[in-house]
Parts: sequence; structure tokens; C-alpha cells
Amino acid sequence: MPGLEGTVVKQYTIKNLLGSGGMSEVYLAYDEVAQQHVAIKVMTGYSTDYLERFRREAEAIDKLQHEHILPALDYEEIEPWHYLMMEYAPGGTLRDLLDDGPLTLEEVDLFLSQIASAVQHAHDHGVLHRDIKPSNILLRNLKHVYLADFGLAKIMDASHELTRTGSLMGTPEYMAPDLADGPATVSSDVYSLGVLLYQMLTRRVPFEGETPVSVFWKQLRDDPQPPSVYNRTLTRAIDNVALKALAKDPQQRYASAAELYEAFHQAVLIEDDPLDTYAAAQDMDLEQVVLADSMSLPEQVLVSEEAPVSNKRVLRRRYPVSGARHVSTPRPLFKGRNRRRSESDPLVSPAYDVSIAQQVSRPSAKSGSAVRRIRRSRNTMTFSIVTAGLFFFVILPGSYIYYLYATHPQTTVALTPQPTIAQPRATATVANTNTVVPGALILQDDLADNKSGRWSEAPGNCVFAYGSYRAIKSADAPAIPCALISPLVDDAAIQVDVSLLSGNSAGMLLRLHGDQFYKFEINSVGQYSFLRHDVNAGSNQYVTLLKSTANSAIVPGSGKNTLLVIANGADFNLYVNGIFLNKVHDTTYQSGQLAFTTNTISATDIATASFTHLKLSRV
Repeated sequence: MPGLEGTVVKQYTIKNLLGSGGMSEVYLAYDEVAQQHVAIKVMTGYSTDYLERFRREAEAIDKLQHEHILPALDYEEIEPWHYLMMEYAPGGTLRDLLDDGPLTLEEVDLFLSQIASAVQHAHDHGVLHRDIKPSNILLRNLKHVYLADFGLAKIMDASHELTRTGSLMGTPEYMAPDLADGPATVSSDVYSLGVLLYQMLTRRVPFEGETPVSVFWKQLRDDPQPPSVYNRTLTRAIDNVALKALAKDPQQRYASAAELYEAFHQAVLIEDDPLDTYAAAQDMDLEQVVLADSMSLPEQVLVSEEAPVSNKRVLRRRYPVSGARHVSTPRPLFKGRNRRRSESDPLVSPAYDVSIAQQVSRPSAKSGSAVRRIRRSRNTMTFSIVTAGLFFFVILPGSYIYYLYATHPQTTVALTPQPTIAQPRATATVANTNTVVPGALILQDDLADNKSGRWSEAPGNCVFAYGSYRAIKSADAPAIPCALISPLVDDAAIQVDVSLLSGNSAGMLLRLHGDQFYKFEINSVGQYSFLRHDVNAGSNQYVTLLKSTANSAIVPGSGKNTLLVIANGADFNLYVNGIFLNKVHDTTYQSGQLAFTTNTISATDIATASFTHLKLSRV
């Protein structure tokens, strides 16, 4: 759609094209009111079906409010164009990330937890996505993803099924086989999520083909290979989760997206023997694998990772086989980012396959003797290890303790209570029982708008946008507090949700009166501080009451944090996300306004913080 660069739609100035699809194009634009970049999807198709899908997407996103569903900010129809304004995710797509290299288990677990929670939220609100795939997963950063593109979404009826339209829609690689003879359901979305999990683990989909029809035919007919065939670091437990999510029968899959993620998370925590994984994948027990590995096959087939690929399926030996059963050594639960791998790398190469047992028709008598010797050797070694452990860790220490007891003179020690000295805490600590508890509610405001007129507004600094109250600060501009005009706040419990969308810090100002105030803030690297600003002090000259301190309770980056200050006289109890951080005692200021603020230390960036769900209570 040439010529849209520079076009102004409402307060949005279109900058440049980000990407295009069959029915729409996505542009980067700048919101002059909120002073931030946004993404604008513009419909390029003119058919009735395309327009209906475009409107359906806007309706579905508007119905769903979730931190991992790409939010719709605005919708506009100016014939012949149709515009959908959304939050801009600068990190690209999950498909781009998979092209860069394999994901670690830590990354897979993190991404699946966020995507599954988004899918579950949609299902809980009666919406099916129907097109879950990596290109529809957008990255705000490497720690936060969004489920996007609800163009194929449908609203479920009371039976949680869709009215059939007579057409099969979706991407064949991710479509559940039951869609061939029935409508989309929660289970078909779970299947697509299972394909996405498989792809994050292996960098390939379970079924591939030259045409969409051939791919979907494989979905109906073929069983997928275990993911460990393509990624040898995976365990049998992870294999079982992925294969259950891809079951042909919907009744045999996980009942929900949340259940799928929980099963995967538990599987990741299990230490499993990779050799067991391959044995299970071929319906072999471990002794069959050991037996197969001891057969008189050519040595280069058994031990070479670079052996030529044949039509026979070979289990390459990964561990030396001795007289004892293989014992795996503990491996790290998560590994760091790997280098970018080539197609020949065993992690992603289809050449790595299983199982040597298919080349062996039956074990010989000599081989049976070998197995019996392995069993006897294993039992002997187990007995020896247990005996040695009892001697060194039970009998020997017990004898020494008894010797000390029998020979040492008995002494009576009087125990007296010792005074307890309170120590400052630098890590998350649960508040103790004598902390002041909030009382009656003074004010509750979701901060979605300023209909009450109780909040200050200043274009470019304090604005209501996208269902939140936003504090904005440019690097070269003075900070303007976004203040509650009334009531004044002295002794109270103040709670608010804050997301630092850009910049370095955000927080609340307490007992604000002109230039004097207290500031409780968190920054983008997970630290908190409590400062005091006095009259006639410079803009960045504060009295430090609590220096910047890291705390694991704080969600770093642009995640949401719930701040709570219980201010009672000269005492300030500080909390983040329900965790007690610290206590400050200062008698300088007793009352004033409440305000929100944000800041940036960059010479070019603009700081933006979003505030929602304010609660003021008496103490």
C-alpha cells in the first residue's frame, strides 16, 4: 500500500512499513498524545471475508485484556482504509528467534508459560484463536511475549464450540486432525500449542510436506517422532508431554492450555536418562538397548557421530557400555544460549534417528550370556556401593561420636535468652505481624480515565491513554508530577500498579507540596529506593533515605509491579508485589499530595510509565 508513510490518522503519524500479509500491512507509527511508537495494521483486501476477519480481530482483542495478548489501542475506519492500532513489539516474532538458533529449556519454559496463559485467558472468555504459530507470537523483549493476530478467532457458544462455516481455516502445520470432520474447539487450540512447543524444542514442526494438503494428510494419518529424535538433550518426560499434546484423539490430549504448560514445567524439573528416552521412543526396555549396543555391528556405526545416513535407523552409542548399567551424570537444568547451529548439527538434523534394534532379528545365545553378565555385574556393584556408603557415612561417624561422648568430661551449660538486634533487610522479606494493616477504603480508582476530574493532566506529560494514567518525561524536559488533586494524603496505605514502558525508573511521590516530597521508586533493573526532596534543592538533588537496593520481588524491565506504601506518621513501610522491602523513619513532612512520576537518564529516550488500579486506605 504505497504512499501511507507520513499519513496522519487521528493522533497517529505513520512512519514506515514493518511487514505485510495476504490481507493487511503493518506500519510503525507514532502516537503524538501518548508520545510512544505503536503498530498500525491496515487492511489491504477489499473482500467481504477479509473485512469480516479484520473486524473480528478488533472485536476479539477488545474482549480480551491480558498482559500476554497484544492489546488493541484504537480502531478507525476511514474509507477505503481500515486501521487497527496496537502496541508496538520491537523484538520481532518467535519465528525470527527460532531462525537465529535453538532455544534453551529455560526460554521454552518461559515462553510457553506466557503463551499458554494467554490462550487460557482467551478460552476462559469464550474466544478460540485458531492460528497459534511462531509468526503470531511477538516479542516485546526476550522475557516478554504476546499472542497476536486474532484474525481467525471465533467466539464460542455455550457448548464451547463454533458454528461451522463450511471452510477449513488455519495453517496446516498447526491444525489439529479433528478439524477435518468437526468444528474448532479448545482441544484444537491445545493441539496447535503442542505443535508450537514441539517447534520450540526442535526448531521443526512434527509434520512437513510439499503441499498444504500433504501436510494435513500427515496430521490425520502419521504419528509424530518424539522430540528427542531431533534434540538429544531432551528427556523421556518432555517427550511424553509433547506427544500427549499431539494425540490424534482430542480426549487423550491435555484438557486445557494451562494443564499443558503445568505438565511441561514439571517434566523440565525431572532428571531423566537420555538413553531411557530413546529406549522408550522405540518401545524397548533399557536392557534391549544395552544388548543392541553390544552386538557385533561395525564399530563406525556404533560410535561415529559422522557415520553416513542409511535407510536403516541406527541408535548411535552416546556412552561407553561396561559391565554395569549406564548411570547418567547430573546435567544442568538449563543451559545458556547456544551458538547458531548448522543443518548438519545433531540437534536439528533429521539424520539423527533410532533404533539399532530394528537391524537385529533376535539375540544370540552369546548375547544372552552378555546380558546375564551385565545383570550380575550391576547387582554386585550396587551391593558394593550400598555397603561402602553404610560404612563411611553411618558406622564410622557413629563410632567417632560415641568415642567423644564416652571420653569427654560432662559440662552443664546454662542457656540464657539473648537480645534480638533488628538487622536491615536487603532481600524480600514477609512483613511481620506488628506491621500497620490498611483500614477503611478512602479512594479506589482504576485510572482508566479522568471522568472524576481529580487528576492533573498535561499534554505530553500526564495523560490518560489505553486505559491507564501515564507519566511521560523527555530527557531535556523538567519532570512534571502527575498528581492527585484531591484528597490530600497524609497517613494512608497507598497501592498502585505500575509498568515502566520505557525509561529507567518510575514510582510515586508522597506528601508532595511544591518542591518538597518523598519518592518511592523502582528502576528497570529491579532495584528500589526511597528519597526525600527538599525546598530549594536542585531537580536531581535528593536526601537518600534508602539507597538503590536490588530485590527479587521486583519484576525488572517493563513488567507490572504493585507498589504499596503504608505511611503512618514518620514511618513508611514499603512493599512490592505483596513482599515487605524495608521500613523508613523520617519526621520532615507530614502531609501533601500523592503523585506519580517517571524518569530517564538517556539523552534521547522518552520515559513512559503506566499506572492503574489505585487504592487509598486509612491506617
